[in-house]
Amino acid sequence: MKIKLNTNLCPIINVAMYNSCLSLDSRLAGTDYNMKHSENTTQEERDYYCANDGCDIDRYKKDIADIAIEHIKAFFDDIRHIIDVKVGNDMSIWSPRWYNFANDELDFEIEIEQPVVDKIIADVQDNDKFFQWARDEYHSYDGFISFMPYWCDEYMDAIKNMNSQDFDRALSMYFMWLLTRVVNMMDAEEYCTVYQYFFEVEVFERTFAEDYLEDERVHAILAKVG
Repeated sequence: MKIKLNTNLCPIINVAMYNSCLSLDSRLAGTDYNMKHSENTTQEERDYYCANDGCDIDRYKKDIADIAIEHIKAFFDDIRHIIDVKVGNDMSIWSPRWYNFANDELDFEIEIEQPVVDKIIADVQDNDKFFQWARDEYHSYDGFISFMPYWCDEYMDAIKNMNSQDFDRALSMYFMWLLTRVVNMMDAEEYCTVYQYFFEVEVFERTFAEDYLEDERVHAILAKVG
């Protein structure tokens, strides 16, 4: 069965581009500075650059998603000795209309069969450590209402029904729980930080912010800056 997940529920990596180092605005800051102080361009060219520095954000998002899914697959390869889940190639970055309460996230798809779900059920059934961890990580508190099934009865109802609304949440919780079992010298949060670091490094190595500027004359002006 195919299940849709996202990096909001299952934060293996973070593709958020608003107020982050992945933002094209942030990545172009150095270019903007060099343009502003360039002695090889005219004032008219500098003004033109500032007025026409729009980027192909959709192409950038697709390139980010392509790199992100490789790292998602690497994560599931790391836990394959515990549970076998296949990651599909159907993915995209969802962006909120406004960034007040949300940021960009990667939507991706996995394939999971009933025997694998049965193995998860057997693993968490009466597992006090798992449910203590779930309450610690996902509980509601003053000013925040959790929609994750962190109580034992709620979780078991969700994980036993692949058609339930909370099944994807229950799966995501289990995958994050596995992090605490596959890491040795670091905890789950540090493990994700390492994943995030290598993901961001690869983004910077495989994408160049200036390539996403859409105006051809802007590229010609940039060539003069050096």
